[in-house]
Amino acid sequence: MHKLLLVLSIAIPAAFGLAAGGRADAAETKEPYALGWMTDAAGPAKDTYYPEAIGFDLYVKALNDRGGIDGHPISLKIEDYGLDAAKGAAAARKLVERDKVLILMGMSIEATMPSIFEVARASNTPVITGHSSRLDAYPPADPLIFTMGNVFETATDTMVRLTERTFEKMNLTNMSIGCYIHEAPAAEAVCGRRLKGFAEKTKIKPASKYITAPLKTADFSPYAQQLIKDDPTSIWIYTIASHGVAMTKGVRALGYKGKTLWSFEATPEYLVDQAGGQVWGASAFLSPHDPEAAAKVPEMAKLLGAAKKYGTPSSISVGTTRGWVMGIAAEKALKECGFPCDKPRLAQIMSNNFTIDSRGLSGGPITWTKNDHYGCRYFTMYQAEAGKKDITRILPEWLKFCPGDEFYPVKKS
Repeated sequence: MHKLLLVLSIAIPAAFGLAAGGRADAAETKEPYALGWMTDAAGPAKDTYYPEAIGFDLYVKALNDRGGIDGHPISLKIEDYGLDAAKGAAAARKLVERDKVLILMGMSIEATMPSIFEVARASNTPVITGHSSRLDAYPPADPLIFTMGNVFETATDTMVRLTERTFEKMNLTNMSIGCYIHEAPAAEAVCGRRLKGFAEKTKIKPASKYITAPLKTADFSPYAQQLIKDDPTSIWIYTIASHGVAMTKGVRALGYKGKTLWSFEATPEYLVDQAGGQVWGASAFLSPHDPEAAAKVPEMAKLLGAAKKYGTPSSISVGTTRGWVMGIAAEKALKECGFPCDKPRLAQIMSNNFTIDSRGLSGGPITWTKNDHYGCRYFTMYQAEAGKKDITRILPEWLKFCPGDEFYPVKKS
């Protein structure tokens, strides 16, 4: 399933830690904009975070081949720091101090971000996170921290509403739902809040207390057994990719036949083959494996064309689409900033009713304001099945969810 692109290499690119984004020859007569990207490219969350880096790099290569921004190419520096907060801080310092980047982008799990944010604040460097986010970008926003990712509490409430809409034609009073996440400080915000939301805001019944497992778990069967012990009609497996596949395989091995829900932004759609069976996947962006999107959305055709032209070191997914849209945002911000662009002006531009047009790759634009560096988001639901090439949108409309739409207050620590 999902063999949409020929993967040209399974190795981590030699350019990691050096220059990526390449092909500045079309605009090499002018100085480049230096941007920094941070990711997990080879660790347990690589399938969650690395596709974003691929999408952004594809956009940069295509942009540079068009002549860059008013003749100035983008020089992209990529650092792989895995899931290690100390390595993340060191990588951020390297990008800021040695490579003189204007902005830090991407990141991996949210627990690694505070140390990176400290480096950013000390150097007055703007940050745009990808899939994962923290409340620093939420109203009232930190002046330097922006996101295209998800704050756990808001994403959790959104998924409750999205689940309700996905199964609204069924008898919801007969539905029960369980929740799994890897062991993390945000577990309660993801699963505890989710089960409370189902109980208090919908007709869907929560199953027993949510289940977690340590990041380095090897045997998932005990956790899978706990997750389905009450025989819920559906289970949310909302976690990094490696855990998503392992838990799905675990419940399947125990004979579970209920509906399995993923976030395709966390456990990407191309891993359904490994997990087996059928999966429903939530997404804030169109999937490159969605044939309707490829046929009807010109910007998706551009993304796929770039992937074919330049090749990719790993599989592409919904995360790749997000990375491409982050490229749209970076191009717009740098163009408005001009050259040379300084960090304070760049942050100011992105805080001034800065609207990012996803060009049809999501349900609508993302707008950042002075106090809100998160903005409204749009979600849909896909269905994917092992052994089938394409995936299908089962919710043609998008669910809009904005700061202020949460079920319960979002508290900053």
